Amino acid sequence: MKILNDNFERYLSDESNIKSRNIESVYIPDNDMEISELLAKETPITVFAGGTGIAAGATADEGSVISMEKFQFLHIEPELCEVSVGAGVSLRDLNNALAQNGLWYPADSTEQSATIGGNAATCAWGTRSYKYGSIRNYINAVHVIIPGAGNIRISRGENITAGYLFSGDINTGGKTISLSARNQAGVKLADTVAGFPKKNSAGYYMKKDMDIIDLLIGSEGTLGIITMLELTVPKIPYDITAFMGYFNCTGEAFDFIEKVKSVKGEFMPCSIEFMDSESLKILKEDSFKVKEADAAVFLEIETPGVEDPDGVVEFASELFKTSGIGGEDVIVSSTKDKKDYIYSIREGLPNGINKRVRAAGMKKLSTDFSVNNGREGELLEIYNEMRGRAGIKSVLFGHAGDNNLHLNFIPGSDEEYARARVIYEEACRKVGTIGGTIAAEHGVGKLKKGLLKYMYGPEILSAMGAVREKFDPGYLLNRGNVI
Repeated sequence: MKILNDNFERYLSDESNIKSRNIESVYIPDNDMEISELLAKETPITVFAGGTGIAAGATADEGSVISMEKFQFLHIEPELCEVSVGAGVSLRDLNNALAQNGLWYPADSTEQSATIGGNAATCAWGTRSYKYGSIRNYINAVHVIIPGAGNIRISRGENITAGYLFSGDINTGGKTISLSARNQAGVKLADTVAGFPKKNSAGYYMKKDMDIIDLLIGSEGTLGIITMLELTVPKIPYDITAFMGYFNCTGEAFDFIEKVKSVKGEFMPCSIEFMDSESLKILKEDSFKVKEADAAVFLEIETPGVEDPDGVVEFASELFKTSGIGGEDVIVSSTKDKKDYIYSIREGLPNGINKRVRAAGMKKLSTDFSVNNGREGELLEIYNEMRGRAGIKSVLFGHAGDNNLHLNFIPGSDEEYARARVIYEEACRKVGTIGGTIAAEHGVGKLKKGLLKYMYGPEILSAMGAVREKFDPGYLLNRGNVI
């Protein structure tokens, strides 16, 4: 195992632009046993994966850091549409390997340098979540190191709670690992699923008669360290065609989005994305060839097969025409491999925002709200009020299909940041009152843990704390995340 006692700057910050402090060492283990040995030292450990998170989940104020970069195992079973993959494998490497076998991982996040372990720890959704959901839908088993219990494999379907009661026993291949000694009674769970938006990564996933594997997914490294995943991966589509249309009125853009959301069947989009005029200005500043407009809408639709390669283009073109958009106002290209021009625009926007935040020396301040269908108009009103009150440069973009738009503030001073932060927290409270989530896909990390109170009552927050104590009684793993 490699140990770094200095010169480890690259492991101290993520895309939140927050930096770790008081870190003693950075460990780069080669295997599960070495991680178990580190946990046995009973000192705080923070897990570092791809460093692409924006909720400061990979940063710390004490202890040591574990990098998962050596966990590069990758084995594909093409006939079974399954893959076993180490936590340190990047999405880029995973997708390249899968493509060679006619498969793909459709839930991957925008940033291809993110790791599959980080995706599982934060329950990543990605741009194609409108159709394919989150990584949760593809995980068959997790290999996880739990403090005091060692490395265990938790397979889907083996551990179902009795209603809302988790006994503390985990079955793994016929062997029972008991966490009961840490809390004589079982843990009573709450419900963070019913009534909340489908896209929600705020705190622990809990519900009645749940699979314990789902408790680990999205727990942000606070219940155990995921070292490997076993996934089901579908066959890769014949093609995925992207369309980007420009609108001279934001209202018309959202009317178009509602029309697209009504499309079902073979032409149901994988993704429905929105960008405002400020988004297009940033892209233009960064040398992307985009048009000036009030808004842009980006769609991805799978081409069913070689027998009708042009059918999807004809369908989408007609859809845009019904909203008065056509000709030069619609760009068309293939995005199956995420290497084309339109996808470079989608990836370039958050990168451009993060670059400007770093250049100003500010912390990341962006919303990750999502609301149930029918509440989209209320969410837009909240955003408009935030922007009007702040009077600070801001950018609105994101996953319109999931009602999950990100308002990014780009403050130029500490005073502007402080003002925007107050407005942001007030907006979290308002989103909570309409049944929304304050963390749809980015997780809670350290930046948003104090905001969970606007979504959940004392019963749910208490249940999360009890779960954490059951798995990690020493509060050693990713201290400061979530709870």
